[in-house]
Amino acid sequence: MQGRDVRSVAQALGVSYLTLYRKFKQATGLAPKEYAREIRLARAEDLLAGTDLSVKEIAGLLGYYSASHLSLEFKKARGKSPSQWSDRARLPR
Repeated sequence: MQGRDVRSVAQALGVSYLTLYRKFKQATGLAPKEYAREIRLARAEDLLAGTDLSVKEIAGLLGYYSASHLSLEFKKARGKSPSQWSDRARLPR
């Protein structure tokens, strides 16, 4: 849903915002914006573990305002900074 707000998606589908919100949450367990945030953070995790891109580059690719915006959301959701997570993800198993 990146780039589109929930109201415009509901309108495009011909349903009310509340109907879309309720059905989406029922199907996924998350509100639409929470779901979009989780998808974006999961993509950040993949990029941190699988590329040599900087946090700034990843932030730009994923539509964050800045690297600090990504870092703040990442730490809030994952309990570690992107750099800490990246270091852990790259350890040999």
